[in-house]
Amino acid sequence: MKTIQYLEKMYLQSFEDQSDHLEQIFKSYFEEDKNKWWDFKENNYDITKTIINRLKAFYNNGNDIKKLVNKNKLSPASDFFVEQVVFFVNLYFSKVNPGLVVRSEKRINLQGGKYIVPDISIWDDKDKPVAVIECKTQLGFNRSNWDDDFNKRMKKLPNVKWFYLVMTGKNWGGFPEEYKKKKKYFCLLDEKTWPNKFEDISQINNRIEDLFLELKKLKKVSKDQRLVNIFKDYSIQNKEVKLIRNYLGKDYLIILDKFGRLTLNDSAEVFPTPNTLYNGIVSFVKQVKSSSGHNDVGQFTIKSTGEVLSDKKYPNLNKKTRN
Repeated sequence: MKTIQYLEKMYLQSFEDQSDHLEQIFKSYFEEDKNKWWDFKENNYDITKTIINRLKAFYNNGNDIKKLVNKNKLSPASDFFVEQVVFFVNLYFSKVNPGLVVRSEKRINLQGGKYIVPDISIWDDKDKPVAVIECKTQLGFNRSNWDDDFNKRMKKLPNVKWFYLVMTGKNWGGFPEEYKKKKKYFCLLDEKTWPNKFEDISQINNRIEDLFLELKKLKKVSKDQRLVNIFKDYSIQNKEVKLIRNYLGKDYLIILDKFGRLTLNDSAEVFPTPNTLYNGIVSFVKQVKSSSGHNDVGQFTIKSTGEVLSDKKYPNLNKKTRN
């Protein structure tokens, strides 16, 4: 008979296994070059079905737990839904416009000390938001006012492209026909279907692939070619390059990918340039917005060797990016 301690250990291990599996899946999509999964054809529903099936598994698991512990309600799926969408938005931009950075629950400051925190926001190489995706599981709770609420939020950032993505039309009926033509309103499942009842594409209302194709129209942002070259020079077997950036006497681990994007390991936030990365470190440490960074690569060392990167070898040719 298995002991309670053993069963507890296996249960805790299942959480680690889940995150490990998800990381492996992410890397597989990220590194895929031959099978162009991001080149969506008109009859391609693969990403839409994948997201819905993940939601189906989430709801089925939640129902099992609900029955086991006699809960009245399921755990909210809203955060899980956002996680699945941002997972694929990140991967999609890595293929079609890797100079853009995708963030979730990132605060965007407005005038007068106000701010908004969109579910998903997309940022350019100057660290300015260019698009927002608001995600809802359904709109039954606000079936009479969702349009007014969304328009009020859009007016707060008028120069940004906005999209509204809803998991299902059940409980509220889905978007009216005239909204579907605007290509900013998307509802994955029809008005009869909850994710745990999903069986085939006849139950899909809008493909998320069509939302991605709208995102593809965002202005192309150039990659920092210096960072791409550093990756080529220092990567072993095309694996990520680990850098160190010291700030206030502490070393911070920075991950450089093949697209020239820098990830601050402590916060998991991605940055397109050394300048925005430095400002991100300051914001992470001091919890204040910074605009004092510089864009030279000499601020980094290679973690494995301690070698300081050379500004002479990788010169900053665009001094206008300096703040």
